[in-house]
Amino acid sequence: MHTLPGLRLRIAALALVAASAAACSTTSDNIVAVDAEGTVYVFLFRDDNLNATYNTGVDLVLEGTNVDLRLNRTLSIRRGGITDSAGVRVFHVAVGRYSVAVDSMVLADSLEIEAGGVDFTVASGDSLPVPVALKYKTITISEARALQPGKAAWVRGIVMNSPGAFGDSTVHIVDDSAAVRTTKVRPGLPLLPGDSVLFLGRRTTRDGQPVIELLVTPIVQGVISPPPPDSIGTGKATTADGGALDARYVKVAGATVSDTATVNNTLRLTVNDGSGSLDVVLSPNVNFGNLNQYAPGARLDIGGLLAPDPLSTGIWVLRPRARQDITVLN
Repeated sequence: MHTLPGLRLRIAALALVAASAAACSTTSDNIVAVDAEGTVYVFLFRDDNLNATYNTGVDLVLEGTNVDLRLNRTLSIRRGGITDSAGVRVFHVAVGRYSVAVDSMVLADSLEIEAGGVDFTVASGDSLPVPVALKYKTITISEARALQPGKAAWVRGIVMNSPGAFGDSTVHIVDDSAAVRTTKVRPGLPLLPGDSVLFLGRRTTRDGQPVIELLVTPIVQGVISPPPPDSIGTGKATTADGGALDARYVKVAGATVSDTATVNNTLRLTVNDGSGSLDVVLSPNVNFGNLNQYAPGARLDIGGLLAPDPLSTGIWVLRPRARQDITVLN
């Protein structure tokens, strides 16, 4: 872990450079006030594990970000500039109380100040380190699905399938507002159905539907009972109710297998409860037992997760997560 000791070494080096520059000229773009009596070293980073402390290899140093100081007594701005490659911006200012003002264009990307940079005092001769942690906002899954592509946020949800279950790097998560697929999830991550997690991800699109592309390792916050499936007919499932049930955990009851001509090759079968045909995709990563039990005419209760069919626009398939998701009725 790299925290303030490393930053202090950098501050000492920067102070020597600043003192030398000040001896030669008073026109440096770092100097905000000619009668400066203290030096402030603003260190800006993005907190990607939500502990409000800079961690090397985990958190992102924010280079090239514009920061200013606000003089609290007058609310006037002491103009600064952009942070360097170490995330640091140096200010030479008069004695007073200040706070850090971060470029609004940066905060507009769902970032907010988590800790630091608020109401600090600069005394005469100070060399004051001011670490400022930014974090992405935490939003609901419904809000995450509505984000503009490319925007990032923390999303809290309940894990509905283990990584690697479907072989496409996706994990479905659900909350009270909606469900969504998270992508680029490593198969070896220790996530299980029922885990309550925080995902930091970027909103992208896969197969025509919003997905959340994982940016850092998820934070597991506890284990709770997964929500029960929504009971729906095969006709509604095949369109995910017009997309409203995308990524949801659902169950169809008493559906008759109508086609398993290629099940042993593609692990895909078609079922119908009388309301319309629905394709069920059995993952090769899951043991579903003897596939002959899913012969035409068999009646099944099937639970699983709805995902867009990459082969057909506007069509969803049902993906059982385990053998226990399928019950043969006859």
